[in-house]
Amino acid sequence: MDADNAGAQAYAAQGGGARGMDGPDAQQATHRPRAADDARSQYAVPVVPQAGIWDTTQAQDLRRRWHEVESGFVADPPGSVTEARQLLDEAMKALADNVYSREEQLERGGAQASDSIAGMRDTVLQYHQMFDRLLSV
Repeated sequence: MDADNAGAQAYAAQGGGARGMDGPDAQQATHRPRAADDARSQYAVPVVPQAGIWDTTQAQDLRRRWHEVESGFVADPPGSVTEARQLLDEAMKALADNVYSREEQLERGGAQASDSIAGMRDTVLQYHQMFDRLLSV
């Protein structure tokens, strides 16, 4: 058995590939050409460790305060609505401040990396990761 077929069978055994197929068709269905993997990896965004958008303490404090807003609803519904709106406004401002702070960090790092193509590429990748994180909020 050659290395490609061994890899295809291992892939199929892990749950990838075509289920319910036997013989050469199953091997062909589970075999991905190396060129396709190489092309995909060319555009893959490497995971660069970075600070989160929210400081853990800040996020915990906002959650605690939200719980207090909800807990106070029965005793004071209008007050809870006002507090909820204010807390949401505060959270949105904190989010914007955190994002701008992270952007400044990336900008400082990018200025240092601007001497090389690899440094600029890493900076763009970090911006891409931050962009993706913002879209997931």
